[in-house]
Amino acid sequence: MFKKLKKKIFSSSILRYFYFKYLSNKFGLNLDFESNKEALHILREVFLKGVYSKYFPIKGKATVVDIGAHFGYFSMYAYKFSATDTQIYAFEPSSKNFNILKNNIIKVHAQQVTPVNKAVVGEG
Repeated sequence: MFKKLKKKIFSSSILRYFYFKYLSNKFGLNLDFESNKEALHILREVFLKGVYSKYFPIKGKATVVDIGAHFGYFSMYAYKFSATDTQIYAFEPSSKNFNILKNNIIKVHAQQVTPVNKAVVGEG
């Protein structure tokens, strides 16, 4: 039953819009649908399913690094569930994704999140 409903939601653009707005508003994000619509499944995974919830909340001062931040959903989750003196760095090399990431940070008023338009690489 739920799989059929999920399939219907994700196949209908109007239902996707309302589902996106529901998730965005439920978690106090107020994100723009047009620029974020292709990542609805990630927003759902991070906020609704809580795949990172075992690491949060962070109660003391910390530094969080989001490598491959995409649109910044994990960074925003970290912002929402961390102490106010936690610093979050969101690395995203794609210019298109980085612009959406910056816009999302502004919309959420996530001053602790610093967007960085660079790739993170290492020797392996």
